Amino acid sequence: MNGVDLVIYKLAQNGVSSLNLSIEYFKKLFYFSDRYNQYETDDNFKICITFLENAIELLLKTILVNDDPLSIYESPESKTIKKALLKVSSRQKLEDILISEGSFRTIKYFDTIKKYNEHYHKSDKIYNILSWLGEIRNAITHFGVSIDDTNELIVSLIDVYDVIYNYLYLAGPGIIFALEDGEIVSLDEEDRKLINKVLEDGTAELTNGAEIRCAFGL
Repeated sequence: MNGVDLVIYKLAQNGVSSLNLSIEYFKKLFYFSDRYNQYETDDNFKICITFLENAIELLLKTILVNDDPLSIYESPESKTIKKALLKVSSRQKLEDILISEGSFRTIKYFDTIKKYNEHYHKSDKIYNILSWLGEIRNAITHFGVSIDDTNELIVSLIDVYDVIYNYLYLAGPGIIFALEDGEIVSLDEEDRKLINKVLEDGTAELTNGAEIRCAFGL
């Protein structure tokens, strides 16, 4: 494909991208539901849930690898990962090397939320909310689902966003995501002083999310 740059989504970027997509479709459900017919509404729910689950998995893995680079791989002792570890430098993380060179498997969604929760929170509330999301995503994408009360579903999705905004950003060594001059930035260490500014700034990466937080009092 002439004139098209190579597309590379790193872990954090991929997670933020999925989160933005889920928020975009959630707003259609919450703010603009009267604009869509039933078929379109069903699609909006499916897309929102699918990308929200993907966002959670990727953002949690970002937090976990920041603490332990090997923690998200099914076989951290594999030849592929051992070979990649030899190339890790101040300029290249293990993630960067594996994206371009490796053939590997990361832990699944439920293992990810369990490991994250046990390490950072030990909260039944957080685990149950994120488990619900994984279960309904599996039902929607692998078989089918019957939803009797869409209002209850929306409340459950709000619970997931609540976990994102009130727990994820304070977990680990200051992990937070922002958009500065069109570039996704992972803020930590020296940038920790920017955390409050990013959470409150309307130009933050999660601008739409900030609207949702205000609307729901999250």
